[in-house]
Amino acid sequence: MLNCLAEFRTYWKCSSGLRRLTVCLCVVMAFLFCVQDVSAAGSIVFCRSVASDYTPVEPAEEFSTTKTSWVAAFDEPCGVPQLIFSIYRRNDPGEELLYREEIAIRPEWNLFTVTDMEFPGDGTYILAFNRPDGSTLADGTVRIKAQLKPEDAPPLPEKIEMEGVTLEALFNKFKMSAQPVAE
Repeated sequence: MLNCLAEFRTYWKCSSGLRRLTVCLCVVMAFLFCVQDVSAAGSIVFCRSVASDYTPVEPAEEFSTTKTSWVAAFDEPCGVPQLIFSIYRRNDPGEELLYREEIAIRPEWNLFTVTDMEFPGDGTYILAFNRPDGSTLADGTVRIKAQLKPEDAPPLPEKIEMEGVTLEALFNKFKMSAQPVAE
């Protein structure tokens, strides 16, 4: 390591200004790539329904009905006992917060599902799961084109019922279903 550092110092002293600029830009790009990778959020997949094994059925980004289901999958367990779940509607000037709830969860959960959630009319909606510190665990965007104006649509429910699960529970479920049946 020390030998490598000494070689870099020699290279740096003998380099032209352009080489130094190139090295600095590479270091900055590598740093930004690492930061982006560390903070990468999970995803929310919108679908017609959710199968019993928690997989999305007929996933899409746009629906012609106000009722959809979704699966939020995280790269790692949530790690906290509470999350903040938010729904925004994208408007011309920005985003309008429609719903926010602090939900109690198990820190080991990796996945959430909601079935048959009713959106309040046509529009583009953004759903987000955040930790209490503000870091995003997962987010997703869906477009509703049901030809129903938001003022004519039913409002969002007061409480959205979610189901959570761990990757370990999913693995065990698949493991049990894959075992041969004794005759």
